[in-house]
Amino acid sequence: GAGGNLSFADDTLTLTNFAGSLRDIPLSGKASVLLPTSTSRQVNLKESEFGLFGGSVTVQAIYALPPATAGAGINNDINLITKATGLDAGAISKAFLAQSPISLLGRVQSFDLSITASSKEPKQTVRGSTNFIVTDGSIEGLNVISQSFAGAARIPGVSENLGKLLPPELLANGSAFKQLRGNATLNGPTIQLSDISLYHELYEIHGNGTITTAGTAELKTQVKLLSKLTSQMLAKEKKLSLLLDKQGSMIFPVTISKSQSGVVVLPDFEQLLERAAGNTAKEAAGKALEKVAPGLGGAAKGLLDKLF
Repeated sequence: GAGGNLSFADDTLTLTNFAGSLRDIPLSGKASVLLPTSTSRQVNLKESEFGLFGGSVTVQAIYALPPATAGAGINNDINLITKATGLDAGAISKAFLAQSPISLLGRVQSFDLSITASSKEPKQTVRGSTNFIVTDGSIEGLNVISQSFAGAARIPGVSENLGKLLPPELLANGSAFKQLRGNATLNGPTIQLSDISLYHELYEIHGNGTITTAGTAELKTQVKLLSKLTSQMLAKEKKLSLLLDKQGSMIFPVTISKSQSGVVVLPDFEQLLERAAGNTAKEAAGKALEKVAPGLGGAAKGLLDKLF
């Protein structure tokens, strides 16, 4: 059941102390709706506040009634602005992504959505933008790091398979993060992610791509294993140093694709191969230089850093 206090004054319908459910999801809050008048053909949902998924959601919306004249075309008659904070991402996933192989855990620190659409064809006409920040969570069903290394052939010069060098905490079912943030534009059935970034104490993932309402996705990302992680891996395989940049990080691109048949993680280790080749040549040159002019030390290293 549902309950609350309903009142009407000055063309405004006000609901307070509401408590009920939406698709079996507990919902509480207050709302205020300015109804159409002789001078305004709009239904105006003023800034309303709801308790939902353990957090807070505010909504503003305007619905423009159809023109009085017949034969009018499709107009974007819906304007919606939504802000949310403190939501349980796991509860949202359970409610709306129950059949998906991928779900999201964590706390929605902030979510902003601003859209326009036609009530006649909302899926095709929706336009707008959104941004979000989720903290202390995980993308369950997608482990970008371990899945990237799972099918990787050995890198020349590195004896161990890279996947065997990962610590146990990175072999879980998901991609854990301290913060996940993104910006996107909505254009009909397509969501264009202009930026999505995942931050963890051991790695970072940055990228962009496209998601569709049909459930497909194509993301181009850059994975960066930070020195805190690569130092652990180096303890198991010294030659891993051939793959690292000057900051001790390992960086490589990964394409993430989702279709009806599942999720594919496709790494591109060409950059690592090039770095390994360059660092191997640098290492060999260093040994040769030491034989020719022993004792150069830092000067020799500085020269080689400029060459390679």
